[in-house]
Amino acid sequence: MYPSTYNAPKWAFDFEDAWVDKTHGAPHLNWTSVYEPEYQFHGYPLNCMIWESRKFSATPSIMLGLLGSRTFGPQPFPITLPNGRLHFIRRPNEETEFIDAYKQLPSWLVVMRIVVVHSDLPSAAATGLFGLLGDAPVQIIPVSEETKINTFYELAERCEHGKPVTASQDLTCKSADELRQELRREISSRFRSESEDLAKIMHPAIMFRLCTQMCNHSE
Repeated sequence: MYPSTYNAPKWAFDFEDAWVDKTHGAPHLNWTSVYEPEYQFHGYPLNCMIWESRKFSATPSIMLGLLGSRTFGPQPFPITLPNGRLHFIRRPNEETEFIDAYKQLPSWLVVMRIVVVHSDLPSAAATGLFGLLGDAPVQIIPVSEETKINTFYELAERCEHGKPVTASQDLTCKSADELRQELRREISSRFRSESEDLAKIMHPAIMFRLCTQMCNHSE
């Protein structure tokens, strides 16, 4: 997240400005709060995400792991802490804080799974799926766009062939209804009190990432 002024809200993360296309781009919080180094920080990434999202025309997205997190902000210590230190990461009313935060925006995309497309840049650019020049390597697609998702999956499958694959992916494509039910179950488990309201504004999506290093193919 990138606060644009020095006088940004106190919970905003202290990063420098970055160029973003606020008309065609979409904000994404790639955070699950599970792997967090032990250091001092200020602010909550979700609140900063909401603040930045108001500058974009597209729907913001989060990872499913963040939705299931047991802490509102980043977890400052490993989850295997002795009981005597758990007070650092557990606070009262955290469920209410999550609910209030999510309700500040009319709609969210929740990334249910990540599919990596291994391809050289010219070939990826020729498909038009990752931008005209292959310069949009991360695409988050709502499951409602089934035709587009199927096209991405077909490309990912084609790219798994050729040279010997050293790390294969499970490219089984769940139906849109299956992913909707999976997300609804997660919401119901995490936010029992207002799960119905949150289910109306949270929609499942799949992230497709372009890797031009062919890291899953042997030479």
